[in-house]
Amino acid sequence: MRIYAILDIYLPDPKEVLFYEVVMEKGKTDDAYSLTGNVKHFPSEKHVVTPREMLDIILHKQ
Repeated sequence: MRIYAILDIYLPDPKEVLFYEVVMEKGKTDDAYSLTGNVKHFPSEKHVVTPREMLDIILHKQ
C-alpha cells in the first residue's frame, strides 16, 4: 500500500526527488521543511527553505 503520491517533477539531481516528495506530502498536514542550500534547484514552495530561513522559522516559534 502506497501512502504518498508520486509527484511528476523534474529536479537537476534525481536523488533529491524523494526528499521533495516526502516534504510536500508531509507538509499537507504538519510543519515539514526541506532544508537546502540549493533552493534554485527546487520549485518555489514554502516547505523548501535555506538554513537561514529555517533558523528564522525556529526562532519565531519560541
